[in-house]
Amino acid sequence: MRHTPTVKQLRAFAAVYRSGKVATAAAELSLTQSAVSALVRQLEGKLGVALFDRTTRALHRTAAADHLIATAERLLGELDGLARDAQALEEHQAGKIRVAVTLAVAQSLMPRALARFQREQPQTRVQLEDCAPDQFVAAIVGERADFGIGVMESEHPELVSEVLLRDQLCLLCHAGHSLASAGKALRWKGLAGQPLIVVRPGYGSRRAIERAAAVAGIELQIVHEVSLLATAVAMAREGLGAAIVPASMAAEARRGADLVARRLIAPTVSRDISVVSKKGHTLGAAARRFLALVA
Repeated sequence: MRHTPTVKQLRAFAAVYRSGKVATAAAELSLTQSAVSALVRQLEGKLGVALFDRTTRALHRTAAADHLIATAERLLGELDGLARDAQALEEHQAGKIRVAVTLAVAQSLMPRALARFQREQPQTRVQLEDCAPDQFVAAIVGERADFGIGVMESEHPELVSEVLLRDQLCLLCHAGHSLASAGKALRWKGLAGQPLIVVRPGYGSRRAIERAAAVAGIELQIVHEVSLLATAVAMAREGLGAAIVPASMAAEARRGADLVARRLIAPTVSRDISVVSKKGHTLGAAARRFLALVA
């Protein structure tokens, strides 16, 4: 509205009223004296009253200024409070982050990231929704989560994704397995005839495994199919076969366990773990800090 005072005009009025001097108010507001004087005159014009009687030597508050200063300072206080509330919301000093994650990410990357985040941001609660691949996108589109971390099998018109880190498939086996001591990298051809543990059909990594085997010209001997990679890890630990899992999962599984991970090559199968959110949605500061811990 044309006659509504601006925040700058109110701040100039309050600063001059408190100090009684334009120069002091200008220093407080980091403005020139002429700018402060102009703001006060603009406010007087909008209100239709004189706030100060001016002489060559001094300013004198008018009765109108005495009457209006309480309202001006109340409005400025409320605006400052609004800014503080917005900052608190942005930084999630109190609140929660809702994150959808695919199962592999939930099992491999989340535990350590969550523990570190809770130490750094104890006032922020992370609500984790671990999803099967076909539920992951629905959780973000349906706004059950603020954002997601996982593998996007295909593009979605309502979502945007940004690569967080690149993972690749590897072989995980017991230290006593015949493939455990053959060097760091292992060709897919070397899996021929080996009892393997893999995820069930329908999962993205299963399709990638089958394509890699076709490129290598081998037929996989699959002895166990699982829904959870944690199950595959447990089976490998018991010597029931060698598991084909993402490297991130293998790194977590090997902590304190008698397991060996070998990178699979020829071909190398890489998968991008991405941050996925709805178009137009901006991640807050706490969410960005959480993602930094994941990466």
